[in-house]
Amino acid sequence: MAIHKGQIWCLPQKSKPSPTRSGGGGVLAYITRDGNCAYNHDIFTRMAAGAEMNNTLDEYWDIVKRTFATEGEAYIFYKYARDKGFSVRKQKVRRAEHSGQLLFWRFLCSREGERETKWLKEDLSHRPRPLTRCVCQAKLDIRLDRTRGVWYVSSFVDEHNHCLATKDDVPFLWSHRKLRDFQKTEIMAMEAVGIRKHVIMDVLQCRYGGYSEVGIVRKNICGKNQTSGS
Repeated sequence: MAIHKGQIWCLPQKSKPSPTRSGGGGVLAYITRDGNCAYNHDIFTRMAAGAEMNNTLDEYWDIVKRTFATEGEAYIFYKYARDKGFSVRKQKVRRAEHSGQLLFWRFLCSREGERETKWLKEDLSHRPRPLTRCVCQAKLDIRLDRTRGVWYVSSFVDEHNHCLATKDDVPFLWSHRKLRDFQKTEIMAMEAVGIRKHVIMDVLQCRYGGYSEVGIVRKNICGKNQTSGS
């Protein structure tokens, strides 16, 4: 007769799973000769993997069944990537042949594709930037349902072939940088009196509570032609 111990069903010693049977034949735990309850770690590992798989599938279906009022709304949604640790960029667009109406958008992981061959030559006059693209296949495709006037997810791939950014690094990814209008005004005012870029960044990080809260990196500070990631 099974013994209930600590919310785990333990079988008597005589029912100890055979080491030749995969996962102990599905037995979660058993009673050892000294009366203690021993756990079948293989079973628990498979259970944990199964639970993680179910969570992934739930998230996948939650995404593919969504609809959006505009393509911009879909892009903002895909920037859930902020929580996932990667940067997003827009790639492919299709329009209606005669009206020019947008019909299709593709949003990609920013590490999709490869660097152009001309930028890989060894005789370049300047030092090449570190490689950032690694043919990542993650993407979100949306199409316009012209009958209902809504955008729906036509394809979603969430498999990355690279390490994702940590929570602390996410704010520095390109698509998560955003320079607000009032910040532009502050920066231009400081530049006007000759304050250097690194000092401006120090002032901003003190004011907003850390470099990750500023919304830009130092190279984004470029006078009147300030730009921001969208």
